[in-house]
Amino acid sequence: MEIDKGFRYADLNYNGRQYHFFFHRGKNARITDPNKDLLIARRRGNYFWGTARYEFMDGEVYKLKKKEIANGYEIIGPSGLIFKVKDEAIVPVEPITEKDFLIQAFYVFRRIKVTQETPPDVVIYNTYYNPVTSND
Repeated sequence: MEIDKGFRYADLNYNGRQYHFFFHRGKNARITDPNKDLLIARRRGNYFWGTARYEFMDGEVYKLKKKEIANGYEIIGPSGLIFKVKDEAIVPVEPITEKDFLIQAFYVFRRIKVTQETPPDVVIYNTYYNPVTSND
């Protein structure tokens, strides 16, 4: 997995296929195929309301649960444990399917993004665009 210095995106090469991971509008996850410009999966919902899920473009939906444990948390999918953090470290979990692997890789990227700081040579500018309408 290659991660951008500013932690904006990550690229993964696995079994001859390429995947691109990024956060759409800062919070919603997206997994794409950069060669074909195809969306593979997107994350919707949140854990608080119990609606967290990954929607794959083949129509399959993976509903996720976040279970808090002592000094960490677990992400549980339809086929079992997908991702686990204990004592601030990622615990190895064997994925069952390719979709489990993609979700797990995204959580690894997210954990790296949350726990690391941007190097001082990287500057990220955020701009806010407020369109002027006829009512203004």
